[in-house]
Amino acid sequence: MIEFKNINFIRDGDYILKDINLKINKNENWLVLGPNGSGKSTLFSLLKAYTIASAGDIEVFGKSFGFDNWNCVKEKIRIVSSTMDKFKDVLYKESVYEIVLSGLKNKIGIYEEESEDEKNLVENFDVYP
Repeated sequence: MIEFKNINFIRDGDYILKDINLKINKNENWLVLGPNGSGKSTLFSLLKAYTIASAGDIEVFGKSFGFDNWNCVKEKIRIVSSTMDKFKDVLYKESVYEIVLSGLKNKIGIYEEESEDEKNLVENFDVYP
């Protein structure tokens, strides 16, 4: 489902990521931990194309970065990060329901009415399927 193959990311001549190989299969949930500056955010920013790998291949949902339309991939990816703390002024006012709904909509905050399908997805969300 998500695969990083021999990923390198170099900034100012220094390796931020070096020879990263990671495969996340369907129905797997992963938690990536590491100290500040270890490359966690950089690795996952590659999925959203916020940064581009210096070398290596990324495949997501059968699509290859650089060869397929990546917008359809980006729309399906949701990442929860400690950097969400930057949005605490918005998030502290919202319920858990609203935060999960905003993640479903790939936005921070609720700015539009949710559909019945979205309501059902949020209300029936299960971390442990």
